[in-house]
Amino acid sequence: MLAATSEEFLFRLFAIPFLKKLTKSTLIAVILPAFSWGFLHTAYPNEPPYIRGLEVGLIGIVAGIVMLRWGILATLVWHYTVDASLVGLLLIRSSSWYFRISGVVIGLAVLIPFGIGVYARLRRGAFEEDADLLNAATPVINTLELPIAPAAAEPAAPATNAERGYAPLSSGMIGFLCICMVLGGLAAWKLKPVHLGDYLRVQINAKEATARANDILRQQKVDVRNYRTATIFVDVTDGTASEYLREKIGVRALNDIYEKRVPGALWHVRFFRDSEPEEYSVVLLPNGSLHSIHHQIKEAAPGASLSKDDAEAKAQDFLRREKNIDLSQWTLVEATSEKKPQRLDHKLLWQENRPLDDLQAAPAADAANHAYARMQIFVVGDEVTSYRTLIKIPEDWRRKHEEQSVARTVFNYLPLLFVFGFGGAVLVLFLREIKSDLMKAIPWRQFAVWGLVGLAGYALVSAFGNRVAQALSQYQTAMPLKFLLGALGIGFLVGAFFYLGAIVLVFAIAWFFLRQAFGNQQFPGWQGMPGNYYRDALIIGLAGTAALLAVRRVSEWVAMQWPTAHQALGAAFGSDFDSRLPAIAISATTVLRGLLFTGLIALVAGFIAARCESPAFRALLFVMASLAMAGGWGSPADLVKQWIASAVFLAVVVFGVVRVVRWNLLGYFLVLAISSLMLGCVELLAQPNGFYRAQGVACAAALGVLLVWPMAAWMTAKSIAPASQAP
Repeated sequence: MLAATSEEFLFRLFAIPFLKKLTKSTLIAVILPAFSWGFLHTAYPNEPPYIRGLEVGLIGIVAGIVMLRWGILATLVWHYTVDASLVGLLLIRSSSWYFRISGVVIGLAVLIPFGIGVYARLRRGAFEEDADLLNAATPVINTLELPIAPAAAEPAAPATNAERGYAPLSSGMIGFLCICMVLGGLAAWKLKPVHLGDYLRVQINAKEATARANDILRQQKVDVRNYRTATIFVDVTDGTASEYLREKIGVRALNDIYEKRVPGALWHVRFFRDSEPEEYSVVLLPNGSLHSIHHQIKEAAPGASLSKDDAEAKAQDFLRREKNIDLSQWTLVEATSEKKPQRLDHKLLWQENRPLDDLQAAPAADAANHAYARMQIFVVGDEVTSYRTLIKIPEDWRRKHEEQSVARTVFNYLPLLFVFGFGGAVLVLFLREIKSDLMKAIPWRQFAVWGLVGLAGYALVSAFGNRVAQALSQYQTAMPLKFLLGALGIGFLVGAFFYLGAIVLVFAIAWFFLRQAFGNQQFPGWQGMPGNYYRDALIIGLAGTAALLAVRRVSEWVAMQWPTAHQALGAAFGSDFDSRLPAIAISATTVLRGLLFTGLIALVAGFIAARCESPAFRALLFVMASLAMAGGWGSPADLVKQWIASAVFLAVVVFGVVRVVRWNLLGYFLVLAISSLMLGCVELLAQPNGFYRAQGVACAAALGVLLVWPMAAWMTAKSIAPASQAP
């Protein structure tokens, strides 16, 4: 299996000298395919067929750019690394240990050139020239004896000695930012729009939910000692049904329905065994009380074959005894049977007589134009199981609301097209200058340190977040569990390389375009800056968070005064309740996303300043970006409303970048980080459970440390003469 193929022979023949040279092209040929592959697999984890074709096509385009820029040898290294990764992942899924080991060896071979290149780069401090290994090194034979124009001289790069100073904010701008803080506080105090999910109060944590589920199954005479568990907090609301009820009765009444009648947020504790189809699921309400037990057994498992009447009687007895439901207020609307090899299963569906959207209506009044609560139950053999609740809305309304039109399809793909179009243009223009003197001056080591900080954040999120629990909850027992664990480990490895490479690459591209736009201006960092830099960053972080909060609250208030039809209404239940340690997960996510989005803001600003000098083109970019931010609209009026809100928000961001924050990189990071940590504090401190309140206090402590950092740096920083302000 590990025998050399023709492709591997070419790799050994040509690429080994290429690796021994240890050039920049070697690293690029290894990093870029892993980066592009990791980005697409992170964005599309389920990977439908058309996305797979899109992925291969995009990687092929970028590979063509690499071939044209660096030569065929870099592309050959690229091809080998991609093929080795794909073949290795395929072999790991085999049931043979020989194939599995071969897959691991082939997959890890990708790291060999990368590791050699990184070691050589750190040891030597620079890359070697690779001109003699590229296609351009081959002399051009002018068989037609036509004159060949001499190569144009490469333009001289700006000086690399950057100005060390920083132009601080004026007293007038500081006063304006103080006003923003006051307005943000007033908006948070006075404007309190109602959101779907405001009712939620989680009284047990994930560990307590698991213990409670174990006790429940033991009471059912189930031996749970041989079962693995996965506990997650799930949102079971239907966005389309929620939107229908919002238009009929409003968000406050809808919150009451999801709190008391049809639970919208639940604890789901799964009990499963490796490769065994039989499993249990215990579903708990947020207060810890039992909602339902689901028992899944083998298709061919023996059992009783009850008649429909007997199955219905058994289910009715369960509902009266276990759920205290008055069945006189409900009607059986569906009863189906499914014959299994050795038993007969039944599915029963009841509907409440009174509609949810009009409690005063008669039970039989215009049933096709109302929303109703429903409950579903299964009788597997003679066992009653899998109780669940749901909301039924008129089918005609749902079908009309979910239908796709040309305009809706275009707007659904607009954000993706905008991101790929803008990102592709940035990457192509960056790669075109890969051999310029300005490119060689990029402080890769500094950005690598920032990338390692982001990598540490990713590791903490993976260790203390809920990704493992989410993966185990979706495990298909038809395959061995070790395949899932292997895929999860590979996913963590790919994610680590992706985020490390993304942070380094984003900041490198940002540095490149900012230097092109503003010349010999220093790219700011986190340490060694003037005291005014840290003072301004602290003020910008607080005022920027308050300003964005005010814009959001005002936009939500205006949206309430101008009601329009949405396509769906999502719930805001929080995403960290099932994390192992929510405070660490939230803080680490803040660092990771704060670094990545700070680099993206600097990249976009630098690219527009360097390459988009036309006011008309900048206006077009603004319009396209604001349109791409509007999504999930249910009517043309809703699209216009969302577009206006997006344009206002984007205008505030652009004003802040151009006139306020400018070169203050720490200011961008603080705006992003303070917002994220404040949201985590509010989410956790509002819960009655002591564990979550303690995690909220830890989040608040992390926020305090974040604010003390620039304040302490401001007090201890040395005075440095200010530099001229960049335009």
